[in-house]
Amino acid sequence: MSRETENIPTTFKITTFNLCNFVAPPNACYQFDNIYTEEQWQKKQRWIRNYLHTHQPDVIGFQEVFTPDALATLTRELGYSYFCTVEAPSCTEGYIYDKPVVALASRYPIIEWSAVPTNSQTSLHLGLKRDFAFSRLPLRATVVHPILGACDMYVVHLKSKRPTIFSGLENEPEIEDESMLFQTSDVLPEWQQQLTGQWASSLQRTAEAAQLQQAVLARKKETGNPAVIMGDFNDTLTDSALGQLVSNEVRLPATPQLRQKQLKEKPAREKLAPYFFYNSWSLFQASREVSEQLAATEQRVAPEPMGTSKQKGSDEVANSRQPFTFYYGLKGMVLDYILCSAKFNPSYTESLAEVTHFQVFDRHLLNPSFDTDGHSTDHAVVMITIQIRE
Repeated sequence: MSRETENIPTTFKITTFNLCNFVAPPNACYQFDNIYTEEQWQKKQRWIRNYLHTHQPDVIGFQEVFTPDALATLTRELGYSYFCTVEAPSCTEGYIYDKPVVALASRYPIIEWSAVPTNSQTSLHLGLKRDFAFSRLPLRATVVHPILGACDMYVVHLKSKRPTIFSGLENEPEIEDESMLFQTSDVLPEWQQQLTGQWASSLQRTAEAAQLQQAVLARKKETGNPAVIMGDFNDTLTDSALGQLVSNEVRLPATPQLRQKQLKEKPAREKLAPYFFYNSWSLFQASREVSEQLAATEQRVAPEPMGTSKQKGSDEVANSRQPFTFYYGLKGMVLDYILCSAKFNPSYTESLAEVTHFQVFDRHLLNPSFDTDGHSTDHAVVMITIQIRE
């Protein structure tokens, strides 16, 4: 009996969604008066519902969640029976939230979930204190897909680029209102502090990525589960140390002894292949290129050059450059990523599936309508479709 006859899905849609201050009134975030009116709150929820209803992802990793109970209710009403988070948002004065959390909603069962741990030995190797902590705890949830089986889903929200304020306390808060800076005649000391704070934020973010990677690899060795890392990385993979997450580089000394040894056993890269992770955008591009070449072969015509294909949908991407997910003024950048383990790479010998669609929903950023987008989010929403091999 075919999978279609059995009504078993052969695709798997995964979305990363930065909600931008999801906080139910009468609660506030960051400042005492930063509270949605009832009308604004309904508009924000309606925008989220519309996206989920239209695009129908199976698993969603959320960031910037201040009131997870409200989000669990919203997603449950849309058919996401499973929801989890691993820490409570930080709250002061009973209603002012100053530290959001990540969460995951799924149509498929979540059989276990936990915070991503840090490793004290890794901290020491990085020159950090043994008790190093994430600025926001990443989440690992194991979702059971009817064909793929257990899949580990990681949701992250790495340290932002905003400079850290040095208050002399542990876990210093970020600068939320930079308008208070440079109000005195001697601006150099404040600028020096701002620069140092930016370095501190970058170091924290890099260390978080390193700790995340070590935890993911340890879990991969333990279970062998296919895995996906999604979220707001607050930096680009191409221009920062975060590129180590997908570098897959294996450096070995090129000695005659080593070459002789590799002739007798599997080369190190082949042994490590199950642990490699890939940017889903790159996997999508590779899959599309292969499809075009196959189609061209069948039609006996040359394939179109990369980057010239027409879009397959209003918000589906078919370009050579990864689309921006965030804009700082007029400058666009990619901050939101979905990384996939080797099981989703069709060139891997034990591949189970491939990324066949990559969608970036950004109309609210490029051509917003206040009536519908006024309280949406300041990030694009990224979704991939994974086609499971027959």
